[in-house]
Amino acid sequence: GPGAHDSVAEYLGASRQNLASLTAAAPAADLYAVASLTGPATPDQLIDLFGSYRAVQVFFTAGTGGQVEQATVRDPVADVHAAFASAAAQAQARAASEARAGDAGADNRDRQAAAQLRAGCACLFAAVVRAPAGRLSQLAADPRVRIVDPAPPGAGPTSVRFIPLPPDRR
Repeated sequence: GPGAHDSVAEYLGASRQNLASLTAAAPAADLYAVASLTGPATPDQLIDLFGSYRAVQVFFTAGTGGQVEQATVRDPVADVHAAFASAAAQAQARAASEARAGDAGADNRDRQAAAQLRAGCACLFAAVVRAPAGRLSQLAADPRVRIVDPAPPGAGPTSVRFIPLPPDRR
C-alpha cells in the first residue's frame, strides 16, 4: 500500500506496473493483493464484486472522521456482518464513555458510526484477496476498483502488512 507521504499518482503507477509484470511473468501464480475501491461499498456490493475471489481481509470506516477498521474474513457474508456488529458495539461503548466524560461531539460521532454500521452502511473500501495474477489483472480492470496492489510472490497476510488506499485520498 501507499506510505503516508507517497504521491498517490506514483503509487498507482508503480502498483499497476508491478501487477502487469507479475501477470506477464506468471499469470497462474497465486498472489495476495489489496484491492482498493473507487468508492465505499455496502457488504452486499462487496460480495458482488469479490464473490468469485478469496477475500481474506476487509477494511471499512463509518461516521465522520471514523477509524479505519479491518477484519479477517473466512466467510465474507457472515464475517463482514459480524465485523460490522462488533465495530458498532465498540463505537456505542465509546459513545457512552464520551457522554459520561461530557464530550458531546465525540459521543455524537460514535453514535452515528454505530447506527451506520448496524444499517449495513456503504463504508467498505478495500479487501485483501487471493487469486492468480491473471485474475487479479481482470479485477483491476473493473471500474469499481481503483487499484490492485499485489504482495510479492509467496508472501501472504502473516508476512505482509496490507495498506489500502482510501477513496478520499487523492
